[in-house]
Amino acid sequence: MLALKSLSAILAFGVLSATAAPASSAIIARQDGAEIKVCSTPYYGGRCEILATPLAQCFDAPDNWVDDIRSIQNLDEQLQCTWYQYMDCSGDSFVGRQVLNVPNNHQLNGGIGSWLCE
Repeated sequence: MLALKSLSAILAFGVLSATAAPASSAIIARQDGAEIKVCSTPYYGGRCEILATPLAQCFDAPDNWVDDIRSIQNLDEQLQCTWYQYMDCSGDSFVGRQVLNVPNNHQLNGGIGSWLCE
């Protein structure tokens, strides 16, 4: 009986330590970058993905999103992002937390190829 209690305590400790570790790494990831939600249709519909992006560096849209981003949102309200029409943070741009309908945003001429968040 004593061995069973000891084994239960060891297993419980292992579960607690295993569940606690990812939380601290998630916090570190947020401090080092921004989380950007991209979707394939306006107003966050269709295929969506959350992309981890570095801060204060131009980030090009991944190949599977080039010419396919129709809505985009910075999930951290404390950061400001500039969305660019082309890769390498070039072309027309729009500053804001989100773009609900990329095809109708005259400043981006219907496309987002890169962004910079600070």
